[in-house]
Amino acid sequence: MNSLRHPLYIYAASRQTWPVTDQAPDLKPLIAELWGGKLRRLNHFIHLALAGAGHCARSVDARIAPQCELLFVSPGNIAQVISVSQRILRDRQPPMPFDFMNITNNMAPFYVAQALGLAGGGLTLAHRTLPFETALHLAMFQASQAGAAAQYLLGAVEECVFPLQHHRRQLGLPAQTPMAEASHWLWTGNAPANARARFTYCAFADSDAALAQCLAELPPARNLRLAFGFGVEAQAQAQIMQHFAAGTLNDYRGDTGYHATAPAGVAAAFSGGALLHINRTPQGRYALFVIESCD
Repeated sequence: MNSLRHPLYIYAASRQTWPVTDQAPDLKPLIAELWGGKLRRLNHFIHLALAGAGHCARSVDARIAPQCELLFVSPGNIAQVISVSQRILRDRQPPMPFDFMNITNNMAPFYVAQALGLAGGGLTLAHRTLPFETALHLAMFQASQAGAAAQYLLGAVEECVFPLQHHRRQLGLPAQTPMAEASHWLWTGNAPANARARFTYCAFADSDAALAQCLAELPPARNLRLAFGFGVEAQAQAQIMQHFAAGTLNDYRGDTGYHATAPAGVAAAFSGGALLHINRTPQGRYALFVIESCD
């Protein structure tokens, strides 16, 4: 078990999902609206990042401090990598210069930092099954070692590969699973002033017994709601719910297509009370976090 209890306060957040069927959404008009015409020669993955970060920054009057650190996480910039690889290996052609540059995973957070005027540290993480939980755990650990003025912009971005049957097969999903692209962002920090909510707990558990230990050490919370990631099957969900006789279920999974970064969207859409989110990998590793209102 690996748990953290350091409070990480949320000042602003943005949850954006785009259900997809046969092609990716055209985000160029939205990017032009948010950022003007100065951002060009960008791929779809970078557009997703800029769309979510722009909405997050616009949701509050305060400006994100230039020293804010950027933690960017995603299952990967897959579609552009496939396209460039096909051009090189199948077509025997050199890649287009900007296509080759933009397949680097840290190009998306670079453009976000440039657009928002951020000059703090930055880190890009790639994780297939627990991307947001991994970034949150790192942010809470860094915050526990930092001063009161520390800020962290957490971005969780996910794109699909088309045709979707190939993407589902790669992820081990049933053939008709609804899919979505997403860009979820949270502006967080150590200072409680002007915060709308706070993360109070984040942990990983490598077994059912370790999960039970995590649940036992959770502090009491009023108006507790529970939410489960796509990796938690119905039987495990029912067993966990029995532990919280007074808890209510926030079953968001039917409202959005599958995307591994969905827990970030749940956190971004948090509206009060207390929420415990639990996720699970196919290998049986659990991740959980608690978010509470600051009221």
